[in-house]
Amino acid sequence: MRPRGVVVVMVKAPVAGRVKTRLAADVGAGRAAALFRRFAERTVVEAVRSGRATYLAVDPPAACAALKTRFAQVDGVFAQRGGDLGARIRGAFASAPPGPICVIGADAPAMR
Repeated sequence: MRPRGVVVVMVKAPVAGRVKTRLAADVGAGRAAALFRRFAERTVVEAVRSGRATYLAVDPPAACAALKTRFAQVDGVFAQRGGDLGARIRGAFASAPPGPICVIGADAPAMR
């Protein structure tokens, strides 16, 4: 069966102090990173289940190999590029294969 498009999940390496920093102010950096890790896992599972080709846009670039290993079920991984969020999203569109593309954050676990 041919995929019905592409989902790109924008994901950071789940490092305490680098993810969910506003939440970390209330619950601590370790707990915030653990929550982000669970959100990312659920988001990737839902993206793959959607029947769409699923790619990860990873920050920092050095985390690409580790996240590809962790999420072996995805179709591909590439580094995020650009400065602000808008530039990184544009970079995700440019790096993804052609077709209808949906770019989502890694903390969207209810994606359908």
